[in-house]
Amino acid sequence: MDYRWPKRCPFLTSQAGNRARWASLFCGRKFCTSARKLFRFATWNVRTLLDNEDTDRPARRTAPISAELCRYDVDTAALSEARLTDEGSLSEAGGGYTLFWKGLPHDARRIHGVGFGIRSSLLAQITESPVGINERPMTLRLPLIKGSFMTAISAYAPTLVPDETTKDSFYSCLRATLQAVPRNDRLVILGNFNARVGTNHNVWSGVIGKNTALGMPIATASVC
Repeated sequence: MDYRWPKRCPFLTSQAGNRARWASLFCGRKFCTSARKLFRFATWNVRTLLDNEDTDRPARRTAPISAELCRYDVDTAALSEARLTDEGSLSEAGGGYTLFWKGLPHDARRIHGVGFGIRSSLLAQITESPVGINERPMTLRLPLIKGSFMTAISAYAPTLVPDETTKDSFYSCLRATLQAVPRNDRLVILGNFNARVGTNHNVWSGVIGKNTALGMPIATASVC
């Protein structure tokens, strides 16, 4: 998900001026005339960040994750199903990204887990570390200009298999997380909501994509 320029900005009268105003809002610079999209968000169910000791792959699993984020020029990605335990972060040498995660306790089964993959060069601008609520939602607060902030939420919803109590617990936690976001913050919700939403991507253009799993698109969220 890229931030797109608004058609009209109440602060300026020209379209070029609109772009400069919004560019400065998101890049923190006083003036910017480039139409390049300045913050690129993505969401990715990585299935696991655990390494298999029997694999012939020379690099650990986080290395190709960083490489793909770089290839798609992603600034911040919400990661689902990390399957790592507890809470932590790591940076790949030369990879250009730092991965943060929140999972279940060390003695629990290696399932679920959420996180963020953030371009390492942006970390110096981030004043607050990502906060893992539990193994399903995590929040990240990004500073903009003039004291304003953006809150991004990475969420991983239960599949159809868990009982209703588990599902209700997730959505109650997500609701509480949303309610805790400061009122003036811009809000971005990213993640895998494991919802079957049909196959008609033409009708739901911009909401669901063409890619499917077993013939049925799986809903992800990227809402701002």
